[in-house]
Amino acid sequence: MKAKEGYCVDPYEIQGGIDKQLGEWGRDILETIDLGLWILLIDRKAEQYEMFMSRQMRASLGLKEAISPQECFKCWYEAINEGYYHYVNLGLENMIRSGRLTQLEYTWTHPDEGDIMVRCLGIRTENGDGKICLKGDHRIISNMHKPRFLPVGSESEIFEYNRKKQSIYFHTGRESLYGDANKENNFPECWMEQEMVHPHYVEDFCSMFQDIEDKKEVNGEEMLLKSKQGTYEWFRLKTRYLRKEKHKIHTVLVLLEPANRQRALELEYMRRESFYKAILSDTVAYTELDVESRQLKSAGGIWKSDLEKCIERGAVFDQIMDFHKDRVLAEDYEVYREQCTLDAIQSMYHEGIAAKKFSLRYLIDGEMRWVELIIHVFQEQVLENMYALILLRDIDSEKKRELAQAVAASRDPLTNLYNRKFFAYHVTRYMQSVDVTQNLDIKPPHGALLMLDLDDFKSVNDKYGHLKGDAVLKRLARVLESTFRKRDVIGRLGGDEFVVFLKGINSKRLIGRRIEHLLETLRDSTYEPDGLPFSCSIGITFVDGRHFSYEESLKQADAALYESKRKGKATYSYYEE
Repeated sequence: MKAKEGYCVDPYEIQGGIDKQLGEWGRDILETIDLGLWILLIDRKAEQYEMFMSRQMRASLGLKEAISPQECFKCWYEAINEGYYHYVNLGLENMIRSGRLTQLEYTWTHPDEGDIMVRCLGIRTENGDGKICLKGDHRIISNMHKPRFLPVGSESEIFEYNRKKQSIYFHTGRESLYGDANKENNFPECWMEQEMVHPHYVEDFCSMFQDIEDKKEVNGEEMLLKSKQGTYEWFRLKTRYLRKEKHKIHTVLVLLEPANRQRALELEYMRRESFYKAILSDTVAYTELDVESRQLKSAGGIWKSDLEKCIERGAVFDQIMDFHKDRVLAEDYEVYREQCTLDAIQSMYHEGIAAKKFSLRYLIDGEMRWVELIIHVFQEQVLENMYALILLRDIDSEKKRELAQAVAASRDPLTNLYNRKFFAYHVTRYMQSVDVTQNLDIKPPHGALLMLDLDDFKSVNDKYGHLKGDAVLKRLARVLESTFRKRDVIGRLGGDEFVVFLKGINSKRLIGRRIEHLLETLRDSTYEPDGLPFSCSIGITFVDGRHFSYEESLKQADAALYESKRKGKATYSYYEE
């Protein structure tokens, strides 16, 4: 405002103009920001409450018709969420007694929008006509945008649970938790369907919201919940009841605080320690290796005292593994040493192999027992360091049972020699052990296949019975085992037919010497009790790896056996083309 020359401007006149202008603007501002004004008169003697509302407040509360001040109060008060009555009553009493400006936040049931979050600010003013007078403002804050000072995910979440409605309502913006809805029904089941709670904590989480009137407030329960990123993160839960009277508790306020980094690390460490204990519960020994420093971090079981001495001396992993040399069975040590090297463990990690296991025989309490050596490789998430967990499990009983079953499947139950199937398997594997098609200069595998048949065995069964016949078959099996080498393969085809494969022999002189010894041993044996002669006939064929067929070789040995029978038994013949 520009003053005229020679005219003195009255500052009160200027301020009055501004106040008038602000008054006009004020109505527009209140309407724009949806801020309602109210006056509450309380006559305690008459127990009468009158609430005078501005037009904007009536509109925000969904009141479409003019009603009396008493009805206005009733409409406002009875729509307060039941769980907040105690809180609102305390707030009003605080305004009356303290005379200080007091702010309340609570949920209110809107006739059109359902549960909404509102903020009420009030103060006591001079009494009129003996009544208590409170004045203030009121506004809906559910739709209010609140820019965050701290980064997203760093603040706590607050929601209230209404037991009667089985619903939850978020007071915060749901920045840390997965999902966007600020209202959800059918709680807590809806969170189970969304997998908001880690499966391990589902039962504990649901129990918090069952029979709430019989429970104490939760003050810092820790569990894994789905974060905004869709991963399970640690949260600390607190619950607060909005009524003191237990029989009136219907609403629970829930505070979810993201665990700070230090606490999250502690919880993760505890989880990993529990995981280790579960893994180690059936082990006889274990050790943890820092792969990058090549140092052992811990050891337990039968390795504990010895490996801890190694750790104290600062011995590196490859040196420590030599410590086991005298405890591993000699024939298993090569496999053990090949797998338990730093290079082998690093290769596992780089090839994406999380675990390896193999069996060996290991000295435990003075007894050589079957054990399973397991190597787990993983990268620690925080420091990204590479570790290995090496376990030793005692599997002696199950391994021996497994081997016994394997033997039973491969052996003839009467003589304990290889049965037809496994005799063929071992002969074929030996003959195909070298691929001679790739290099003609390599000497192919070779050997001799013998087929044996007891002479006059049928008469033994007929005269003495099958039990005696079985004893004769077992006697022949033991004679064959004592006559031929351990590396040769001996089997029973069935009945009184036996087979022997002599590895690496193609000399008739050597074979003849062994067969003569066999026949002589049998002649010294007799069928008890009558002393009948004990003999067999034998057919022989030589086999070569370049043109080998097991079935064809068996036919050739059988043809040679037939020739021996034709000659008069107790003799042997070679297959001739």
